[in-house]
Amino acid sequence: MQELADILDTFRTQMKREILKSYPSIDKFCLENDFDKGAFSRILNGKRNTASLRTLHKIATALGMEVEIRLKK
Repeated sequence: MQELADILDTFRTQMKREILKSYPSIDKFCLENDFDKGAFSRILNGKRNTASLRTLHKIATALGMEVEIRLKK
């Protein structure tokens, strides 16, 4: 499970970095893209370990990015 925790931590860090490249703050990102600030904060701070694919897609779209899910060996 530690590997999963590391993957999620890396993802959250990358997501924060990408948001702050395009927006002056996380709050501004949430406001402009219709995200609940509290729920979004819990995702970014690891209080909520998972987000739905729909939510991940919405975040990626707001950032002009795509979500990529793949299996690796």
